[in-house]
Amino acid sequence: MKQITKIFFASLLTCVAVFPALAANTHTPAHSSWKLNLKESDFGGGPVLKSEVETYSVDTDKWLTWSDVTVDDKGQRIKSSWSGPADGTMHPVKGIPGAMAGWNSATDTDHAVMPDGTVFDETMTMPDPNKIVFKVTVTDKAGNTVHQTLVYDRTK
Repeated sequence: MKQITKIFFASLLTCVAVFPALAANTHTPAHSSWKLNLKESDFGGGPVLKSEVETYSVDTDKWLTWSDVTVDDKGQRIKSSWSGPADGTMHPVKGIPGAMAGWNSATDTDHAVMPDGTVFDETMTMPDPNKIVFKVTVTDKAGNTVHQTLVYDRTK
């Protein structure tokens, strides 16, 4: 269960790191905020976060900048951020030493690697202008896989 907790937490932080496009090659509005909808999300049997709020300041075909505040299943508050080109290249996630993430705005996908070797692959869709859904596959270094559906509602 400890490994699944690490996988889940890292997965959610990865979502934050690469939350931008709403559909292929579309974007979240500048300075928008999004809150994790705990009731609509499916955490794949892993630990359930207490809360998460993400804010996007830049989301274009070429660049993404976001910040995030997460409260994990144990009540720990984590602040993180990411800024970089939206071309899939890997760049550090601030607030999570050793984590790297890359977002591809052309395909609305991301790939991230956490310091412990856990890998996240995500695809994002936007069923309406106020909701974002991430389909996430999380694989730890032992090969254990968790599938999640994370739903976020726009608050600003």
